[in-house]
Amino acid sequence: MPNETILQVTGLRKSYGKTPAVDDISFAFETGEFVGLLGPNGAGKTTTIKMLTGLTRPTAGSIAYFGRDFASHQRFAKSATGCVPQINNLDRDLTAYQNMYHHALLYDIRDASTDEKITEALHFAGLTNYIHRKVKTFSGGTMRRLVIARALLHQPRILFLDEPTVGLDPQIRRDIWD
Repeated sequence: MPNETILQVTGLRKSYGKTPAVDDISFAFETGEFVGLLGPNGAGKTTTIKMLTGLTRPTAGSIAYFGRDFASHQRFAKSATGCVPQINNLDRDLTAYQNMYHHALLYDIRDASTDEKITEALHFAGLTNYIHRKVKTFSGGTMRRLVIARALLHQPRILFLDEPTVGLDPQIRRDIWD
């Protein structure tokens, strides 16, 4: 059975004014592939991820998830993808649970299993003892683990990781990659 194309990018461009950030990239990923975007600072890696996750619009080009155009099927595409952004975007005045719960609502996880899914994701990230603590009391590494747990909560088929293990100690880094 052939692998399914899960992401098809064609002629993707992003410019800020006259300054190109991403210039005409095309690629396709199939199920089961692990792919890394490598390049120096300022090469457009984060901008590419932002376009692929709908955080910024491309200047030109197309993105398709599972054969569906992202521009016309955004809800589908966003439910199929998760993202660990480069910069922590947690609400520091909320608890770990509250951050996870708000994320669950964004992805229409509103059933009897919501609490169980949140608890499982927090357990996976080693955050069981942090469930009811405010994020502003967390270390940088603990916040990073919460961002990872949050990205996995809705069980995306595609996961984008933008420097996911920055700030994590070596043991936790190994656990996350395993």
